[in-house]
Amino acid sequence: MKEPTKGQIQDYWNSARGLKNFAQKRGVLLEDGWITGVDTAVWLFGFEPLISKVVDSPDFVEELLDIIYQWEKPRLELFLEEKVDLIVHSGWYEMPHLWSPHLYRQFIKPIIVKEVNLTHSAGIPFCYILTAGVSLILEDLLEIGADVVRGVDPIQGKDNLAFIKEEIGNRICVWGV
Repeated sequence: MKEPTKGQIQDYWNSARGLKNFAQKRGVLLEDGWITGVDTAVWLFGFEPLISKVVDSPDFVEELLDIIYQWEKPRLELFLEEKVDLIVHSGWYEMPHLWSPHLYRQFIKPIIVKEVNLTHSAGIPFCYILTAGVSLILEDLLEIGADVVRGVDPIQGKDNLAFIKEEIGNRICVWGV
């Protein structure tokens, strides 16, 4: 992994300060530049080859996801240091109906737990983008400690919003599409 240069980090700080001032003046939420996990793995391998690796070489997939986490962690730490209002994890390819709840718990959940813990240690809420299959992992989302689940789509994802709300109450904010 190549570390950013001092100039690149300074450019980030300058841009972040400008964006923070813009958001504060307008009273809007400032979220980070999004972090990823499985999305990056899918961009590198394609979905079907990655899922095949889950079956053929599960240790490889676990190591790959850890490498991606270690690659993302310094960016996440920069976002946390800037005190953005919300950290957003893009989980478009992490939906449990694509992986199965069991595989989600084995491969994805441990990484999300690390991200949530790091985010919460900075006093910042964690937003998890999942548009489908949310009802399959509600208990996991509560255990993970996600503050917001964004993109829940009752049409595309076929999730029952009334059921989700009844199950999680006010413990997680559901931010629909």
